[in-house]
Amino acid sequence: MSFINWFYFRGYYTLGCFIFLELKCLVLRLEAALSSLSSFSQNISYVSNSWRPGCH
Repeated sequence: MSFINWFYFRGYYTLGCFIFLELKCLVLRLEAALSSLSSFSQNISYVSNSWRPGCH
């Protein structure tokens, strides 16, 4: 019985580490995407501010 408990604990521990690492990678990817998106929106606002149609 203790062997089965140890096996389950080991499995859940490995799964938890895997999920934690995956979440960390996902958070880093999201941060990179958000920073690129914010710089992209800044570029868009800069372009729209420098080019106003009808206001030559």
